[in-house]
Amino acid sequence: MRGSQQKKRDWSVLKGCKANRKTFPQEEQQQHTFKLLIDISLRYKHLDSERSRRFLEGTINRNVIVLSLTSMVSTFFLSLWQGYIPLYLRGVGLSVSSIGLLLTLGAITVALASFVAGSLGDYLGRKFMIVVSTITLAFAPIALSFSFTYYIVLGLLLFYWSTSALQPNFRALITESVDKAYRGRALGFLNSMSVALTAVSFIVSGLILHAAEPASYVGRMSTILLLSGIVIMLVALFRGLFIRETKKGSKTPLSTIAMRNVMPLRDRFLKLLTIAYIIHDAGLSLVMFMVPLYAQYIGMNSLLIGIMFALNSIVMLITQIPFGRLADKSGRTRVIVISFVLEALAIGSMVLVQNPVFLISVYGIWVAVGQMDMPALGALLADLSRQEDRATIMGGFSGLTTIASIPAPFVGGLIFSFYPSILGGYLIPFVLSFIMLAAGAIIAIFYRVKVYSK
Repeated sequence: MRGSQQKKRDWSVLKGCKANRKTFPQEEQQQHTFKLLIDISLRYKHLDSERSRRFLEGTINRNVIVLSLTSMVSTFFLSLWQGYIPLYLRGVGLSVSSIGLLLTLGAITVALASFVAGSLGDYLGRKFMIVVSTITLAFAPIALSFSFTYYIVLGLLLFYWSTSALQPNFRALITESVDKAYRGRALGFLNSMSVALTAVSFIVSGLILHAAEPASYVGRMSTILLLSGIVIMLVALFRGLFIRETKKGSKTPLSTIAMRNVMPLRDRFLKLLTIAYIIHDAGLSLVMFMVPLYAQYIGMNSLLIGIMFALNSIVMLITQIPFGRLADKSGRTRVIVISFVLEALAIGSMVLVQNPVFLISVYGIWVAVGQMDMPALGALLADLSRQEDRATIMGGFSGLTTIASIPAPFVGGLIFSFYPSILGGYLIPFVLSFIMLAAGAIIAIFYRVKVYSK
């Protein structure tokens, strides 16, 4: 705004010089205009360089670069084996019900880690929790590689705990490392860089782990798991050396900090937003696991399903930075509302046409708009929280929304089994998911208009 007003003033001065060219001698008037043009050009050159400097300092700084690059490396190695865990568990002799129990324990662990790690991040510091959580994450694949039941349980719980514990401290560190006006872009840059090599890791793991029987995965995955643990341990060392702490340890008692985990449901500026996300995330969890099953139901082969899932990382890589910029420029809540509305429409239309091309297209749209709110939400939570309890509120928000989503897949499976004659059982769960997403969108709209605007 200040730059545009300066341009108007400079243009008025130039027009004034032209209007008064008869008053001054021609040579003197030309010299005056020439000096004025030089002064304006130098001033705009300074403004342009200042804008560029502020953009670079606001978005790309040491902490953003270190976390983005290390996340890219760690995500690459995690993606080599993460998607094959169910097959690996079957290969070591676990039953389907045992695998389901482990995944349920994993979801509970995610919720607990969100509550605990956010509070510890405010109490001990962001950097400390990021380094410690990265170290425990490194031990997860190492424990899994031994293929004994107790080690597998330990490895899975460490994996779920560590990945969840990193998130609130990542968000807090990034949003505190940049100017408030660039928080969305900084988070978008982190998200984009994190998945930059994921598509490559899918191809590499597919070539290495290609096997027909689950038992064949055990021997092939052990080496990848060990290598993954070693590399992530080096990532922890790199983060410990180069991350700059944004908040030192707190003298406030940990119990007092921990009580702030429920603030998202108590604070007037967070309550409705939290409720909207609880309903929204539960609605997604109702059908998310059904998407590959539905794809198989309508006749898609494994190659097409793989292409459909590859869209996830590709779309995220392309869109996260623009979505972050949109959140900074157009407003956090506006982006969240748009994301909720479009995502509800995508889910609602997914089963309307039983065609592979249609499903891949709608899935691509769903992935894009579903990730649209990620930078906006992180930036909004940072805007609405104080530095001393920022990680706690971010962790509490994630924990509350995760707890509500834990029973959703089970409920979706029950509904599926009750109505097998209606589009193979898929129609009712997807319709119910659409209703829940639409309800979340309506609450988000009300929050934006009636609460956040005040």
